[in-house]
Amino acid sequence: MPMNTALAGRSYPETRHKVTSKATQQYARATNELNPRFFEGSDDLIAPPLYPVVYHPRALGQAIGDPELGIDFKRALHGEQDMKFHAPIRPGDEITTAARIESIREKGTGETITLDIVSHNQDGVLVESTLFTLFVRGPSGGAGAETGTAKAATEDSSPTEEPIARVVQQLDDDQTFRYSEASGDRTRIHLDEGSARRAGLPGIIGHGLCTMAFVSRALCDELAEGEPTRLARMSLRFAQPVIPGEKIETRIWAGDEPGQFRFETLDPRGKPVVSRGLAEIREKAS
Repeated sequence: MPMNTALAGRSYPETRHKVTSKATQQYARATNELNPRFFEGSDDLIAPPLYPVVYHPRALGQAIGDPELGIDFKRALHGEQDMKFHAPIRPGDEITTAARIESIREKGTGETITLDIVSHNQDGVLVESTLFTLFVRGPSGGAGAETGTAKAATEDSSPTEEPIARVVQQLDDDQTFRYSEASGDRTRIHLDEGSARRAGLPGIIGHGLCTMAFVSRALCDELAEGEPTRLARMSLRFAQPVIPGEKIETRIWAGDEPGQFRFETLDPRGKPVVSRGLAEIREKAS
């Protein structure tokens, strides 16, 4: 049964989240961060760029859980994420988040629903905005990966030129367990071998947004001299599951505009786990 396209444009009540240093540091450790800006002892303690995914679910849940929408969660895959980082989030902030259904579109093998998520702090400052896209497979859409990472509907080709940077990162064997606690995403396919195999997976797989956090660290280190507040935007498509304990390689290319970069992330077999990557980096403060 298709989703109710009449709900496009519908907005939902705001949610609130109190940021604590314990939560931001737990999230940083769960994504193997080493940046001192995220830990006690920093002169200006801030949350990692991907920390908003900790409080997004409450706002998202109101939209995708709307009984009028008619979404089939068994067929839903997290397809794309486009995040813009407007201002740092700090412990002590009170974040207000609102979600709106931006669009519902038919695809060849199913449908997509895109949610527009906007967050402000207690002073009314816009801190982050996200476009969150789910792909909902049709009845003949074939077996998918899982909610949190999805095979691209079409294969994306890699740039042919040599990348300006390559970053190899190691996922830990217990990565999904630590990330589940820090993010609140305790979906069983990330934690239980049997649940993962029943879902048609080879075993426990990593969270797509944990992979995105790893990539954000690579981008900050390679393009922004390790300064996370210079990361202005990060957009990508989740292409394949990541397996805990494996290495991933992020390749980065210069983009078409100043401060713009393209990237993709590969598994050890050379298959993209992240494709269509786009990053925007702010100029260094004078």
